[in-house]
Amino acid sequence: MESEFGCNIENMVMLYHSLIGESMALNDLKKGGIHPNDIEKYGNILKECQEVFKQASDFLGVAEG
Repeated sequence: MESEFGCNIENMVMLYHSLIGESMALNDLKKGGIHPNDIEKYGNILKECQEVFKQASDFLGVAEG
């Protein structure tokens, strides 16, 4: 997965949003009370965030520092 973004700020924003999205999805799942129709949606959110995390080291500027 290559980032479509060409600068460090855009890549860092994508990583930040993935971190927050994963955290919010996990919190909602832990609380329970989620309609069964929404469980797949939460699973997809978590999968997408994990994919971003797995590929993050390839993003422009992430490994620099």
